[in-house]
Amino acid sequence: MMLTKIDFIKNLAVFSDFSWKNSLGNSENFEKLNIIYGRNYSGKTTLSRIIRAFEIGKLSDKYENPEFQISTDKSYKLTQNKISNKQNFRVFNSDFINENLSFTHDENGKIEPFAILGEDNQRILKEIEKIENELGKNLDEKTCLYKELEHKDKNNQESKAKLDEATNELDKALINKAKYLKETYKHFGLLNYDKKTLREDIKKVLETDFQPGEYDFEEKQKILTEETKEKIQKINIKFLLNELSLKTEELVEKKFETSSKIQELVENSLLNNWVANGLHLHKERKICAFCGNEITDNRIRDLKNHFDKEKEEFDLDIKDIKEKIENEKNNISQIPNNLFYMKFYSNFQNKAKETINELKYRVRLYNEELEKLLSQIIEKENDVFHYNTFVKPSISIMQDIKDFVNIYNDLVDKSNMFGDNLEKEKENTKQELLFNRVYGIMLEIGYKEKSKNIEELENISKLKNKELEEIKNIINTKELELKEYKAKLNDEQKGAEKVNIYLSNFFSHTSLKLNAVEADSESKKFHFEIQRDGKKAFNLSEGECRLISFAYFVAKLNDVDTKDTKPIIWIDDPICSLDSNHIFFIYSLIYDEIVMKDIFSQLFISTHNLEFFKYLKRLNTKEKNNKKYFLVENKNNISTIKIMPKYLEKYVTEFNYLFSEIYKCSKIEEPSDENYQSLYNFANNARKFMEIYLFYKFPYVADGQDRYEDEKKKMKLFFSDESLIPKILFDGIANEYSHLETGGIERGAIPISVAEFRICAQRILDGIKKNDENQYKYFLKNIDNHE
Repeated sequence: MMLTKIDFIKNLAVFSDFSWKNSLGNSENFEKLNIIYGRNYSGKTTLSRIIRAFEIGKLSDKYENPEFQISTDKSYKLTQNKISNKQNFRVFNSDFINENLSFTHDENGKIEPFAILGEDNQRILKEIEKIENELGKNLDEKTCLYKELEHKDKNNQESKAKLDEATNELDKALINKAKYLKETYKHFGLLNYDKKTLREDIKKVLETDFQPGEYDFEEKQKILTEETKEKIQKINIKFLLNELSLKTEELVEKKFETSSKIQELVENSLLNNWVANGLHLHKERKICAFCGNEITDNRIRDLKNHFDKEKEEFDLDIKDIKEKIENEKNNISQIPNNLFYMKFYSNFQNKAKETINELKYRVRLYNEELEKLLSQIIEKENDVFHYNTFVKPSISIMQDIKDFVNIYNDLVDKSNMFGDNLEKEKENTKQELLFNRVYGIMLEIGYKEKSKNIEELENISKLKNKELEEIKNIINTKELELKEYKAKLNDEQKGAEKVNIYLSNFFSHTSLKLNAVEADSESKKFHFEIQRDGKKAFNLSEGECRLISFAYFVAKLNDVDTKDTKPIIWIDDPICSLDSNHIFFIYSLIYDEIVMKDIFSQLFISTHNLEFFKYLKRLNTKEKNNKKYFLVENKNNISTIKIMPKYLEKYVTEFNYLFSEIYKCSKIEEPSDENYQSLYNFANNARKFMEIYLFYKFPYVADGQDRYEDEKKKMKLFFSDESLIPKILFDGIANEYSHLETGGIERGAIPISVAEFRICAQRILDGIKKNDENQYKYFLKNIDNHE
């Protein structure tokens, strides 16, 4: 396996939100040999800690919610969730030193022993060979049990991928539908409605065998916004039609004895009525108000006989029945006029409105029957002496009205009862509407079919995982057995001797040695001890600690757990606190013992040191053209990985690099996140460059002349004119900007002057160009500048 790219890193030290795609693009990948350059605190060690997490099976719990993903050439992703699945990685960094060689920084610490295969009996070797043949090779090309494991792991991954795809598809549909319900049906109160809640509702729908109903959805929704209404009173109607009909019939068909009546009036109803009205007006008169003639007593007697008591009572009955009919009309008409369907709850309003309209219509019909009675009474009143045949009204209308009154009163009961249980009814309606929509969603997304498919895929995945675990157990058992056999052949002293070979052959350190000291004669357990001239060594220098630690790491690549496994090796900044000679020796050890012996499947080396970086450029794998350079940068405490610029990749010395930084500052118009680091380091970069350049240009130092005066003298020689020397170049950069203690601590709080630095950088370049034009041209060529 090889690592191809670090897809992303989030919330991990200085890597807050790194993306390989955004920073390097999709076409760039790690190669077999990878050189990484970055200044101190740029994030190199953080990268090594991610890789080491997969070696030891854990990541520091000091990181809060870290996320990362590493792609491999086996289409296998390494993430923070898969750290427990240990990988064949070997990482050298400060954590490796702290855990394995704590004695180097703590006199009470220890050095973990490791063993190289010993030289004991052949029987054990045959047993080891037998188990190894059964296990097979666990390299890129796997065989035997490891091949079977790879095959079953692939099958397991494929079945899991299919299960994940089906599950994710259903989950995505549920998430979208839950969001739709939450946003669309806010009156349902679905404030926290999500995928989980929707699943639970689907389960309820399935368990209750819910069936969608047919109803007006808008009307149902109105229920959810209902407020409590006042109680509605029922209708109580008493009909008088039968009673009025009997009385009217009696009056209409009443016959009068006409023999004693004035025949002329009997025969002329209009005249009869006129006389009847006039008689009332002439009770106290003797002279006719109409004709002026005397009204005789005989005439008065005849009129009284004609309009006798019977007639008078009849007139009173007529008046009474007319009033009763009118009252009945008014009373019945008032009933539907006082009914309002809006008083009902919304789910009863349509029916109430329909019933009220039917009542109004029936009341009009009822009043029409009353009008028929009234018209017959009026007709009789106008011609009392003629016989009239009574026409009976239709009394079936009363039953119609009663039927609709019963319907109305039933609605009143239901609406009032609904109001008594309004909150419960709202909940029932809400659930009905929700379940109806959930049922529709089930059909839309094919929930049953997808769930059944997921269940089948789960069963397949469990079976494949069981097969994988079985082969893993077989392999683990055999690996444990193999380890136990190898333990019998282990020789810790040989591990210590390997370290000592590196110390003496590569670092010329003959006084310091690592010895395997027996801690327990019974258990045959050993621990390593650093000795100087045969005695336990204390007070080791930082350089000595680093040399021993790296020699220990390289030697450990030959231990029984690592030898012949070709791990991925990551070496993080191995030359801290070392002088130039030892830097070369570290490089030589890497070259001879790791690169030339090709004991790795992939190699990563990071450094902050340009001199060591110069040596690393010489490294090449056997395949050639299988090397890539990367740059780790930190800006505003946020780190990223980039492809190394060509000019840096081609540099031979730090001198070239310092020139490139000065050249870069000469072109800066305004400070930005991209150039701020160059500006911030300009003072030190310019000072170091001028010291090196002027030393080679003017190596002579006058006797008795202090460094400050000597530097000023060389500056005058370089610029040819003291007036051309930027004051900030010597007094500012050489002292104040690059040494805060001389410029005052407050200097560190003052913003950098871009204009001053740019002028200074341009003057330095002009001086080089003027004094040595060819060298200036080759400086530019070295940084791929075609000015």
